[in-house]
Amino acid sequence: TIIEAFIQKARTYIYTTALLPSLAATIIHTLNMIKESNDMRLHIRELVADYKKLSKKAGVRVSKFDSHIQPLIIGGANETIQVSKALYKKNILVSAIRPPTVPKDTSRLRISITAAHTKKDISFLVKTISNILNGHG
Repeated sequence: TIIEAFIQKARTYIYTTALLPSLAATIIHTLNMIKESNDMRLHIRELVADYKKLSKKAGVRVSKFDSHIQPLIIGGANETIQVSKALYKKNILVSAIRPPTVPKDTSRLRISITAAHTKKDISFLVKTISNILNGHG
């Protein structure tokens, strides 16, 4: 009786049993995007592999992770910021992550590879990073 009274009378519960049509449509659209985005996931995976292969070839350290986020440990916070700024001047946006987010002397660049990137973008990124780290950028 008490439960039924709450179900029928509680203001916060009344009219909450059905989803809004707009929310239902959003959920359906999102599920369809997930089903149809396998090509994008494969593209990102290929770009990450290209990034790692090109980085190794250029002598740039690579992460052991196969994530679309590739950390590049630079070391000092100031040096990491300078590399991030140098990349920005080349129209490459890469965030500098530094203490207290990461331990002292492990500041890093947070390279985020997306489906919008191309193999040409990855090649340009690695060449630019390599040039900057070798004092040519």
